[in-house]
Amino acid sequence: MLAIVFLGLNNMMDKLEFVLAHFTEERVYHNGEYYRLKKFDNDTYELEVSISGACGTFESHPAIKFKLMPESNQVLFLSYRDVVVNPMKSFKPESEAELDFVRLAFEQLVDKCDQVKSSS
Repeated sequence: MLAIVFLGLNNMMDKLEFVLAHFTEERVYHNGEYYRLKKFDNDTYELEVSISGACGTFESHPAIKFKLMPESNQVLFLSYRDVVVNPMKSFKPESEAELDFVRLAFEQLVDKCDQVKSSS
């Protein structure tokens, strides 16, 4: 299974735990973007940054669905979606290149969310 990533850096796992503890499905507005964490079950989440779209919609920029496996410090990336970029990206990471892309985007997203909550 290609979509499993070991979060070897304690700092990244600490940031992810902070984000999981401080975000909910309620969108948090910060500098023109909306941040939220949707929980599907005990271990499956979607972390999203979105912007305002037409007619009061929210457009993912990006949204990453993942399954957390805390006992092994691993994350299983389930999907990636960004409807703002052109062309739009929506996929399940299945290759090493896609996994690397999602892993980097995930780390950047966790960092952004950590900074938003730490500054508020």
